[in-house]
Amino acid sequence: MFSFLDTSRIKSLAGPKGYRWALLVAVLVMLPALGLGFFGDDYFFLSSLSDKPLLDPPLEIFHFASGDPEIMLAHMRYGPFPWFAALEAKVRFFRPLSVALMRADHAVFGPFSPAYQAHSILWHLLLAFAAMLVLRRSLPAALGVLALFLFILDDSHFLPAAWWSNRNAVIACSLGFLGLAAHLRWRMEGWRPGLPLSLLGFAGGLLGSEAALGTMAYVLAYEILGAEDAPRKRLLGVLPAALLAVGYLAFYRMTGHGAAHSEIYLDPASDPLGYLAAAPARFFQLAGAQFFSVPAEAGLVHPWLAMAATTLGVLSLSAVLGLLAWFWPAMDPHERRVLRWMGAGAVLAVLPSLAAIVTVRLLLSASLGGAVVLAVLLRHAWRAALENRSRLARAVVVWIVGLHLALAAISWPAQTIGMRLLGRGMNRAILGNTLEDVDITKKQVVLVNASDPYAGMYGPIVRQCFGLPRPRSWWTLSFASHDHRLTRTGPNTMELEVLGGQMLEGVFERLLCNPEKPLRPGDTRDLRGLVITVLSIGDRGPDRIRLDFAEAPDSGRYLFLTRRGGAFERVTPPALGEAVLLPFILF
Repeated sequence: MFSFLDTSRIKSLAGPKGYRWALLVAVLVMLPALGLGFFGDDYFFLSSLSDKPLLDPPLEIFHFASGDPEIMLAHMRYGPFPWFAALEAKVRFFRPLSVALMRADHAVFGPFSPAYQAHSILWHLLLAFAAMLVLRRSLPAALGVLALFLFILDDSHFLPAAWWSNRNAVIACSLGFLGLAAHLRWRMEGWRPGLPLSLLGFAGGLLGSEAALGTMAYVLAYEILGAEDAPRKRLLGVLPAALLAVGYLAFYRMTGHGAAHSEIYLDPASDPLGYLAAAPARFFQLAGAQFFSVPAEAGLVHPWLAMAATTLGVLSLSAVLGLLAWFWPAMDPHERRVLRWMGAGAVLAVLPSLAAIVTVRLLLSASLGGAVVLAVLLRHAWRAALENRSRLARAVVVWIVGLHLALAAISWPAQTIGMRLLGRGMNRAILGNTLEDVDITKKQVVLVNASDPYAGMYGPIVRQCFGLPRPRSWWTLSFASHDHRLTRTGPNTMELEVLGGQMLEGVFERLLCNPEKPLRPGDTRDLRGLVITVLSIGDRGPDRIRLDFAEAPDSGRYLFLTRRGGAFERVTPPALGEAVLLPFILF
C-alpha cells in the first residue's frame, strides 16, 4: 500500500533540490492571497494611516487601547469603541519595524491591495528560507526537507502570511529564525560572526513584534537539551540572547507597552495568577491545533466550545507523546537530541502567546518545532508501515500526509477564498444600507443591538475607508447574541433589556473589559448626548440598562439602527410606555 512512498523520485528531493522546491512552494501557496484584499483590522490601520483618522484623538498602529481613561472616553463618545469598555484598558504593542513597513505600503501603493500582498510574499519567502537554515543545520537532509515542507504548508500560517494586519508576526519570526540559525552555526561550528549576527536577527525580530520572543526560546532549549558542551559553555551560549530578551522586556514595560485591565489579553508580569489560570487551557487548545488542526478559535464562538477544544487538545498531545514513546527505541541518538530541544523549544515558544486571544496564528514560532516532531513521526511510521505492515503506523502516515501535507496545501487557497468572501459579505452588510438619504454627519447613531462585533465596531471605520461620510457619533449598545426589548420609559428615556441572556458573554465583548472592575448596577457612561446607566447585571455583564438622551429620541438628532438580515435597518423609537422587540438574527 505504501510502496509508492519509497521511490527514487522522492529520495531525490533530499538535500538542496528538496530545499529549493520547498522555497518555491512557499511562494506558490501565497499567490492566491494576491486577490485577498483588505480584511477586518486592515481598515482600522488604513484609517489610522489616512490624513483624517476616524479616532479622535488618533491611536498609533497596534495601539488598540491607550490606557488613558480620557482618551478611551473620547473614543466611546465619538465611536466606535463600546460604552462598556474599561476606561483604563490598555493594549499597546511595540512593533516599529512592522509599522514602518505598513506606512511604506500605504504611501507607495495607496489602496491597491495586491501590492501589499506581494510585499507579504517576500516576507513569507524569507520566513521559509530562515526555517530552512535552522532545519538544514539541525536535521539530516531528507528529514530536514520533510520538516520544511510541513512547516511551510502549515495551515495555521495562513493568517500571519496573507493578512496584512498580521504580517508583523512573519517579520518577527523570519528575522528571529535567521538569528537562531546564526546562533546554531556559532555554537556548532565556532563561527564567530554567528554571535553578533544572531543578536542582530533577534533584535530585528523584536522590532517586528513580540512574537520574536518565541524564536529566542529555541536558544534556551538548545543550550539545555541540544548542545553537548560543558555546562559553563552552555550558560555562556545562552547568556547573550537572554540579556537581549530581558533588556527588551524591561524597555517594553518602561515605555508603557503591553496589555492591562483586559479580561482576554493578559499580562504575566502584573497578573501572574491570571496568566497561570488561563495558560493551561490555552496551551492545550493550541496543541490540538498544531497536531490535529483542532480549531483553537472555537472558544470565540461559545465558551463550551473552548472546553471541547481544550479536551481535544489534551487528547491530541497525549496521542503525539504516545507515538513518540512508541517510536523512541528505533530513533538514533541524534534524532532524540533534536526532538528534545526542538520539542521543548516549541513549548517555550508558545508560552508568551498564551497571554493573547487564542487563535492558530499564535503558533507561527512554535510550529517549527511542531514540524520537526511531525517529520520524525512520519519517517518512523513510514518505515514501520513498509517493514512491519503495522496498521497504526499506516494510520499515522495517512494522518500526517493527508492532514499536514495534502489538506494543508489545499487549505491555503481555500482559506483565501473563504476569507475574501467573508470580508466582502461583512463589508457589503455595512455599506449596502439606506443611511445615505440623511446627513449622517449630523446624526448620533445608536446601534441598539449588533449581531456581530465587526458591524458594531467597524461600521464607521469601513465607511470611512470607502469614502463615505462619518457620523457625528457611533454608539453600539449591545453585542449580545439574544433578543432585545427597547422600552420608552419617559420623554427622553428608554430601557434596553437583553432577553434570555446578558451582555459581555462573547470573547470580543470582553477584550477591553477589566475583570478587576466589572460593571455594577448604578455605573454610568456619559457619551455627550446619551448617558447609559447599568440597572441590573447577570453573572458576566449587564442585562438591563437605562438610556437618558439629551433630547427626545425621535427629535431627529439620533438615528436608531439594528442589525437584521445582514444589514443595518432603522428602528423607530417606540412611543411613551410602549416597547419594540428586536430579535437576534445573525445573518
